[in-house]
Amino acid sequence: GDEPLLIARRCQVPVVIDPKRPRGAQHLFTQHHCDVIISDDGLQHYALGRDIELVVVDGRLFGNGQLLPMGPLREGMWRLDTVDTIIFNQGAADSPVPKSLQPYNPIEMRFVPGELHNVVNPQMRLAVSDLATRGKPVTAIAGIGDPQRFFKQLQQLGLTVGHTVALPDHHAISEDDIPAQTVVMTEKDAVKAAKFAHDDCWYQPISAQFSAQFLDNIIEQLRRIQRQY
Repeated sequence: GDEPLLIARRCQVPVVIDPKRPRGAQHLFTQHHCDVIISDDGLQHYALGRDIELVVVDGRLFGNGQLLPMGPLREGMWRLDTVDTIIFNQGAADSPVPKSLQPYNPIEMRFVPGELHNVVNPQMRLAVSDLATRGKPVTAIAGIGDPQRFFKQLQQLGLTVGHTVALPDHHAISEDDIPAQTVVMTEKDAVKAAKFAHDDCWYQPISAQFSAQFLDNIIEQLRRIQRQY
């Protein structure tokens, strides 16, 4: 999968894929001696024990409020009352917290875009401003949950986006998806596009930014839990 590989590369930590989450967690504990395990999309996996529950919500909120397949949710809205923290993903802009989330006192998170990396040779870097000064339009490719947010982010950074390619989330990128001109894609897409990319293909990594207080609180929670064990 694209996301597990991306996480393993970016974070340099063991990553396990297992439909049975408790078995995967046990493997991380016994084989890799992990003392902190983060389960992505783990909220509804009730067989997996947990000490901290975090819910991340972005600007799309909860759609029609229905569970799959009638809506986008994997858990009912009632779960918001039971989790430890709700994180509002503002994206690249400082979007205000929606009124529907304000009663939950959410923690705000924003994405900070980094400099561009060459897809073929990731050690090669390029500032977004340097690409913008070329004066030529670029093709933006995104196979993520909200491609338009990525396209808007590139425009806000000064790039002239002449063409956009919005692919389904986790789309298996092929050679046909990559045009000959300058291409900028997400880091998640670059994982799948490396063997098809040409020398003028770039990806933009992003980093999540939280308040120092939130991070300190998480560390303190982990220490408190560790003492209990």
